[in-house]
Amino acid sequence: MLQYTYDMMAENHPIYNTMQSFEQERARIYEQIDAGKLDFGAHRRGKELLAKITRLKQAIAQDVLADADVICTTCLSAAGSRILGQIDFPIVFLDEASMATEPLSLIPFMKGVSGSISCRPACADRCLKSSQVAIIGDHKQLPPVITSDAAKFGGLSMSLFERLVHEQYLKDSTVMLDTQYRMHPSIAAFASKQFYNSELKNGTTSVITGKPLKKFDPPVSKYLTTTSGEKRNVMFVDHDSVEMSSDDKSTVNYGEAQQGHWYHRAVCGSNSTTHCLSSRG
Repeated sequence: MLQYTYDMMAENHPIYNTMQSFEQERARIYEQIDAGKLDFGAHRRGKELLAKITRLKQAIAQDVLADADVICTTCLSAAGSRILGQIDFPIVFLDEASMATEPLSLIPFMKGVSGSISCRPACADRCLKSSQVAIIGDHKQLPPVITSDAAKFGGLSMSLFERLVHEQYLKDSTVMLDTQYRMHPSIAAFASKQFYNSELKNGTTSVITGKPLKKFDPPVSKYLTTTSGEKRNVMFVDHDSVEMSSDDKSTVNYGEAQQGHWYHRAVCGSNSTTHCLSSRG
């Protein structure tokens, strides 16, 4: 992936070495000025070099961006980057939108929406329809991380994604991806019933038999076998470990982690054919 980063593509640009030579010459000039070996008349040459460097950087950025079909960035970098300041985007995809605060979500739209984005909730649909925008997320999963009680009270704990879903301003443009491909149907059943009104479908079953695919069979373990010998895919483990605060103000539960690690090894350790994560570390 490194080859697709902006820095790497800029370094491979035909005029990058010329720009670097100007930067090195400029650095030498100011080192000599500071050492008293050149008078301040050399500042003129330094300013000339800076102007050339700036023009070359802009030319490199224009070429790299113009040659890209897709540009990936964080929400903050979309507005704070001088490189991206040269370009607007006809289409904006905001992924994991349910984990971003509403102000953070609005930043990339400034690069793709023609017109004002500072709109009232009642006109959110008209503002967003002025450009091609896809907001992708799942408000049933993790919300934005807000540590300030005042910010939570002010509404920042609700993402723009969730607000638009609840208030139905974009009801006709909302699509639910209703098929999961990651887990055994018995594991997905709880989430489907609890969060998705039993609308979640399974892409992990055979189109012929309707039964779960073989690769989703549970590993052989006494912890995943009922007293009647029936295999199960879900196991609940109760523990009394206490959650505590760590130095960086987040919370940790060492006992819970140890329990999870132990059961992971117990279930996966005796199953050489089972696709389990490594228990090392």
